[in-house]
Amino acid sequence: MDADPGHARWMARQAVVGDESLVVGHAGFHGPPDEAGMVEIGYSIDPRFRRRGYARSTLIELLRRAAAEPTVATVRATIGPDNVASLATISGFGFTHVGEEWDEEDGHELVFEARHAGGVPHRIPGVRLINACSQANLRSYGLRTTARGPAPRATQPGGDLS
Repeated sequence: MDADPGHARWMARQAVVGDESLVVGHAGFHGPPDEAGMVEIGYSIDPRFRRRGYARSTLIELLRRAAAEPTVATVRATIGPDNVASLATISGFGFTHVGEEWDEEDGHELVFEARHAGGVPHRIPGVRLINACSQANLRSYGLRTTARGPAPRATQPGGDLS
């Protein structure tokens, strides 16, 4: 990111909900679009906040962000074959199984792609994604990320993708 600060907008963001900006997970892109216009998404919801629709809402925000970029032609998601929850989350968003790969960190993954058709998914109430590329950025948004307590909280909103 130091070499190209413009890449920061494609990196990790905190997934926050509610008036008190409760951090429920993180999401983002693996980087800016490649030469073919493909971006890969990634998201994770803290286990304490799963099964509440936050993953779906987070996916919608990522797809909205990708759809707003004219250079994005394809959105990719790679998911472990046993990750039933994530497989269910992407269903209904136009993703097609296009192959498989081996990831050094995650092992065997199924590769899904959705072609960008210019449409923006309808926003549902829930998650906002705020820039969280560094601890300095977290502090600038008023985020507390202590290891103790029920979950990190943002004390002031800012920098969301809406």
